[in-house]
Amino acid sequence: MAVPLNHDIREKMFALYAEGQTFNHISRTLHVCAPTLRKYRELDKWEERRQKVRDLVAKKTNNEYATRQTRHVMQAQLLQARGSERLREPKSLKREDMAIAAITQGIRLEREIMGDDAGVATEPVTINIQLVAARPERPITRGETIVESEEC
Repeated sequence: MAVPLNHDIREKMFALYAEGQTFNHISRTLHVCAPTLRKYRELDKWEERRQKVRDLVAKKTNNEYATRQTRHVMQAQLLQARGSERLREPKSLKREDMAIAAITQGIRLEREIMGDDAGVATEPVTINIQLVAARPERPITRGETIVESEEC
């Protein structure tokens, strides 16, 4: 009767199998005959273990992808917020242009990241901006807003 292989050798066999190596390659690498490999594949349930490893890797990859996507959406929204802040600064044509460009780019990035990129390159982004400010010629009454619309 053959002596059972130690745990380390069995784990090395499984690791090579899980990587997709052939029985011939594993046999040559670890000096274990093919029938022994088949025996331990059944005994140690390599197929089930390999599937668990694949599932774990897929879950981790999906989590990392979701985290990265969330971070990118947050950056796009921050870009939009910074553009909005620029619009609140004292009136200057250059600031308005920069603000509108930042908001537009933030919207485009967010659309692209969220998978709504069908018309990102061709569709203009319409930005409706509401500015509430006191005009020197007359005070603004409560609830009155100045609405400016820009199309980029």
